[in-house]
Amino acid sequence: MEYTKPNSSDPVLIAAYEEEMRRRWNERLVEWMKGQGEYELERGHHVKPLPSFMSYSYVSTEDAKIRYLCIFGLLVFIASLIYVYKDM
Repeated sequence: MEYTKPNSSDPVLIAAYEEEMRRRWNERLVEWMKGQGEYELERGHHVKPLPSFMSYSYVSTEDAKIRYLCIFGLLVFIASLIYVYKDM
């Protein structure tokens, strides 16, 4: 069944057309979501639930590790410069 867009500028026809297209889109979306859920259940793929509290991500911990390493290296470098210049 073909449901072409009306050529009229009548707002009632355009609203009816948009509502029909929205309904069809939602039907297809729901069918696709059901299909995806069945696919995941068949193959044992499950979505892990998110914890309700904030947790650290791998990226943030790696970023912090690099930052602390750079700060520590800078402090060691400054300490070695102070040691060298004190002996002069």
